[in-house]
Amino acid sequence: MVEEIKKEEAKPEVKKEEKAKKKEKLLTDLLFHMKPTKILLFLLQDKQWHASSLARETVQSYVYATKTIHLFERTGLVVSSPKGKKRIIKLTEKGEKIAKALNEVLQNAPAGI
Repeated sequence: MVEEIKKEEAKPEVKKEEKAKKKEKLLTDLLFHMKPTKILLFLLQDKQWHASSLARETVQSYVYATKTIHLFERTGLVVSSPKGKKRIIKLTEKGEKIAKALNEVLQNAPAGI
């Protein structure tokens, strides 16, 4: 009986750990591909970005850009807020740190990467 209670108490911790691992994997998968990285780097610019303008500027389909933005929202890198019929996408503090770090890495990378 006591063991069953301990197992039940441990379940929420296990779920939190699993959820954190999934977020970490999702973040890793996103950041080591150039298309999602482009979106983050464009968001560094002082401009009000909409999904359609990000897609256009990064030469990606609207569908791909919106899915990527949604994944960035789930991982806490961006937030979006409604403005009229569109949503404005902005980097969070965490997203800005990561985008700046990626920008620095890419600027210091050897040619051809």
